[in-house]
Amino acid sequence: SALTSITIPANVDTIGAAIFAGCDNLSSVVVDANNAKYDSRDSCNAIIETATNTLIAASPVTTIPSTVKTIGYGAMAILPYDTIHIPEGVVSIGEYAFSSCTSLTSVKLPEGTTKIKSSFFSNCTSLKSIYIPSSVTTIAVDAFKNVPLEEIIVSPDNPNYMAIDNYLYTKDGTTLIKAPSNVTEIVL
Repeated sequence: SALTSITIPANVDTIGAAIFAGCDNLSSVVVDANNAKYDSRDSCNAIIETATNTLIAASPVTTIPSTVKTIGYGAMAILPYDTIHIPEGVVSIGEYAFSSCTSLTSVKLPEGTTKIKSSFFSNCTSLKSIYIPSSVTTIAVDAFKNVPLEEIIVSPDNPNYMAIDNYLYTKDGTTLIKAPSNVTEIVL
């Protein structure tokens, strides 16, 4: 897309999911200061739902403010991120949040994140490394669909999951959730 900047006027009160998906050249996102529902605080180049502190639409140059508590459904999908810094205050991340970010190579989820939801990183075809904090209690079976992970690190303090030789398991070792992409054979 050729879109490079956008200003959301004061009268806008509804914004759909993944509205900037594929807008690789978007470098300025501003919400009118008089908008009662949304803001673009701290020059973050994103749209945030003010009442809930939910980032609902990001751009390729978004910096997630420390006041954001939630990253919404598809909010950062299909954008050209190499890395993403997610602040410690983010506790909820929606389905498809980073789906199809094909340049993304590594992610460290912040402490406080509790769920890795459906298609969270699906089709992130360059994602090689992920850190899962102790606070994660649920990982959807398709969270890493079409993701070539090679390094899976789980906090040793996580009571629900563990990684052994870059294989992701439930803590009791009875369920294999994700094998590293460079595996050619699994012997049970």
